[in-house]
Amino acid sequence: MFRGTQIGGRYVIKESIDRPEGSFARVYSAQDLRNGATVAAKILREEHLLLPEERLRSKYIAFKREADLLAGLQEDARVMRLHSMGYLWKNGAADGGSYEALESDPASYREFAGLMEEAIARGWRPYLVLERYPAQNSLHQLVTYNPRGLRLPQVEALDLALQLVGLMVKLHAQGVVYWDAKPAHAFWDGKQLVLIDWNVSFRLDDTDSLQSMGITPEQALRDDPLIAAREFVYPAFVGLDFRTGSRPKSPGTPSALRVRARAAYEHTGDVPLYGVERYLDAPVREFLSRAVQSNQFACVNELWESLTDCAVQLGWRFEDKEPDPDAAQALLHKRRALACLQDIGDRLREAHEELARAHEVFPGRSPDTEYLLDASDRLWRSTVLPDR
Repeated sequence: MFRGTQIGGRYVIKESIDRPEGSFARVYSAQDLRNGATVAAKILREEHLLLPEERLRSKYIAFKREADLLAGLQEDARVMRLHSMGYLWKNGAADGGSYEALESDPASYREFAGLMEEAIARGWRPYLVLERYPAQNSLHQLVTYNPRGLRLPQVEALDLALQLVGLMVKLHAQGVVYWDAKPAHAFWDGKQLVLIDWNVSFRLDDTDSLQSMGITPEQALRDDPLIAAREFVYPAFVGLDFRTGSRPKSPGTPSALRVRARAAYEHTGDVPLYGVERYLDAPVREFLSRAVQSNQFACVNELWESLTDCAVQLGWRFEDKEPDPDAAQALLHKRRALACLQDIGDRLREAHEELARAHEVFPGRSPDTEYLLDASDRLWRSTVLPDR
């Protein structure tokens, strides 16, 4: 699709936003013509319509599976928003600049699922309309492309980890496995975690998914928290990839994911922190040393217990766990300090942008502007928080 393509007279495509391109779908930034909102449109790749029927059907099933999971989890703020779903087809216009569409809202998932066979027969392409989250809030971007090369502050990383593992406890209790953990699929704005991309996720009674990956429900429940700890929690605290000690690389395709998602590699020795340990409190170091090792936790509830034990030592409160009063007070002061530092970082960035504009309109004529640009840049880079 190209910029300006319309879908059902409701959405207009702006640009492709999936990097790297998805193996079975493309994701575009789009505008809702009814209210002007910017959304993300996830659409089956057109070339897949030429696949043999069995392979093509698996693509449609992935859309149906994702729509099913998202529609059932919309009350949870940690799960990405699903605005609508449907099928589209070319309307016959010579320029291909618009598509007809059948659209359903999340409450009408059964209608969407019931149309799948007809859609396959007619060559209608499934699509999902999703919330568009700011690219700078991607955990992958926060720990990889941050210009100052900084990890998340420990307080934020713990908040993120608690929201993540708490969500996984809920999912597993409902018989759902997320499975597709990688930094590009977690978004964090400093307060709220959101997980995106649920097409690889599955229910434990989905025998086709289990058979395609060669695993049992018990293996899925055991490996899912280990994958999340290695791909979400560890990078949030350390800012590096668990295996390599480098910045996390771009996410792989689902087929490549299945190999590593089985937690096929074992790790039971020392856990490298690559020098970052000097910035982490002892309870966090102890938690990370267990969270990424093989066979440490039999289920996500055990991971949750270990994480909350770590957090309560640093001032967090839970219904069944009370921190030391001094630790709780120290945490309150740290939260206030981080808010101040974030504000300082934002103001320094604004100052640098204003000076850049001054240099742009009056280039090469003011040594003072050059000096202030350099000074503001050094001050901005010396702040301890990633950009928001």
